[in-house]
Amino acid sequence: MAKALNVHFLDHSKRSLATHVIVPSNNERTLFTLCAALQHMWLVTPRWLTQSFQSGALLPERFFGSRLTAAPLSGRRVWCDPEMLSVSEKNGFPASHFATLVKCGEG
Repeated sequence: MAKALNVHFLDHSKRSLATHVIVPSNNERTLFTLCAALQHMWLVTPRWLTQSFQSGALLPERFFGSRLTAAPLSGRRVWCDPEMLSVSEKNGFPASHFATLVKCGEG
């Protein structure tokens, strides 16, 4: 399928070169997919690949996902309440992830 569509799958070490990220159909987000969105990568469902393969060409991504076109945190100063960080930590989202997201969203 990848060869027929001229799509290249990257290994983990080259993920920063990606232009598209295949995300689960249930819209589950990970730190990587959130950063990918903040870095203007397309977030598309597996249907984009399967239906593109069936049609013989890459179909428009907008029907299968989304992409941010602005840098939402560019020029912003972000502060996070320590209480919110504590709640986040208890729910499995470490405070260090917030710093990663802010860095990703700077544009």
